[in-house]
Amino acid sequence: MLEFVRWYNHQHKQSGLKFVTLAQRHDGKAKTILRYREQAYGAARLPWSGTLVSFDTKLERLFGYRGVHDYFSQLRR
Repeated sequence: MLEFVRWYNHQHKQSGLKFVTLAQRHDGKAKTILRYREQAYGAARLPWSGTLVSFDTKLERLFGYRGVHDYFSQLRR
């Protein structure tokens, strides 16, 4: 039972809390996470079309890093 409670509080993202965990909400981290998410989605949106560009392109734009796709490909291995 304790294992389930830990998972539910620290790993399970709650849809009613905009997909943050109960622990993140309790610790006050939820506002920061949601603010960052909003900025990331805003940067991914093309201002003239309202469509999303790939996250690789967004990261390149934000950080000027060209090898983002290769970097994340290596992480998946």
